[in-house]
Amino acid sequence: MNTYDISGLKFDWYTSKLLCELEGKKLVSIESAEENVAISTELSGYSESFWISATLPILVQRDFIDDFYYWDGTGSAHGPYINWASSYPGGSDGSKESCVVLEYTEGYQWVDVPCDGTNPHRYICEGKITADTNQKDDDAGTEDVRGKRFTFDGTIYEITPLTLDWWRAKYDCKARGMKLLSIESEEENQAILANIGNFAGVYPFFWMSGSDLGSEGGYYWDSTGEYLGPYLNWNEGEPNSGVDEHCTAFNSSHGSWGDVICQQGAQNYFYWDGTGHFFGPYVNWGTGQPDEQNERDLECLIMNHTDNFTWYDIECSSQVLRFICEEVTVVQEVTVADDLETLEIKTVYDWDFSFENSNYWISSDIAEWHLAKYSCESRGMELVSIETIEEGAAIEAYLNNFKSYGPSFWTSGTDLGRSGTFYWDSTGMEFGPYLNWNETQPDNGHNGDDNCVLVDMTNNWKWDDVPCYWFMRYLCESHL
Repeated sequence: MNTYDISGLKFDWYTSKLLCELEGKKLVSIESAEENVAISTELSGYSESFWISATLPILVQRDFIDDFYYWDGTGSAHGPYINWASSYPGGSDGSKESCVVLEYTEGYQWVDVPCDGTNPHRYICEGKITADTNQKDDDAGTEDVRGKRFTFDGTIYEITPLTLDWWRAKYDCKARGMKLLSIESEEENQAILANIGNFAGVYPFFWMSGSDLGSEGGYYWDSTGEYLGPYLNWNEGEPNSGVDEHCTAFNSSHGSWGDVICQQGAQNYFYWDGTGHFFGPYVNWGTGQPDEQNERDLECLIMNHTDNFTWYDIECSSQVLRFICEEVTVVQEVTVADDLETLEIKTVYDWDFSFENSNYWISSDIAEWHLAKYSCESRGMELVSIETIEEGAAIEAYLNNFKSYGPSFWTSGTDLGRSGTFYWDSTGMEFGPYLNWNETQPDNGHNGDDNCVLVDMTNNWKWDDVPCYWFMRYLCESHL
């Protein structure tokens, strides 16, 4: 019997596939009319399209060989059951895209679309329940491709196998229906230390949600908006406010805390994508490797036949190479029940206006961007994300009544941690397809400090990137 999970967030196809695999599942493969009807029925309440695992192999994408869509989730070619929408794959111009969605405007038939994040979608994960499925004790912890889960005092924790910078770690937690860690008692700190155990590998640090971004020296928990304390467990000499050290990490060697650079983890520490484990103790680097010449690009590993098959790091997109697959023999399949606890939703206060499925509240106070974000969260809301021309028009029409409040209002838009790539902090999604930048914006002005986005009344409510430390009024949003 199969089980299906419908995601709450939108991503590109590759990220959606990874997030399903982190749950021990696969992007859905639809192999019969009955399965398609069952899934379409469940989706009938949504007005959105969803990724499925159908894709073209890399060889086909590069060389445009005959159609060969297959199910990434199973490795099987399409057929005998197919459910393409009329004129697809290829659409009106016949040019075939590499990934496939269940398209709600086509009655959830299949439509081929680009795989990248220019048009992100929600997704469906598929898993199987087998007769020998066993349930593990939550308190003892569970380990699978997701990582390790355990419970303490009614809260569920998950130690992930991924190595990400602080911002991406925060959004990965959000995609799991969770939040980045906040530690508020000695007992909680000790429980986390005890459960990490040998899971840390060779690199002992784990992100927490603590940060002083926008509040230099005033550390707060990003997940709750509360300042750190009264419980604190800083390592000796920490926080030391080193250059760009604005995020907090948990040292699994002894459970103390330190402030570190928020981009830490994005580079420098190689790990096996197949297992999530850091390299070591065995390594086999070639002479002078790794050299990480492409500091701004994703680094991947090859076995170099010109140097006795030792390891070299190269830019992942720089070459097309042959590859080796590995299969691990599983003695007993174990499926862990989906025991994610529903996040506590804070009381939503009165709002000022509504549009479609969202309520909006306009502040009368001013704050810099980070504190505006936490003010919204204290109301059970989030800084606004403006994702359609219709939503933008509705917000502009209402803001015209509040010109006396000031000329500009914060949105959740930012490129913090992803310089030059703007995204909505409230959703983790990159800007687009709808954009409403003012002319010449974004310009990354003020000596490169323009990292947060406001709507500007003096320019017909168009968007402008400005320093996050400016004090502005702000607009909060909650979804019905």
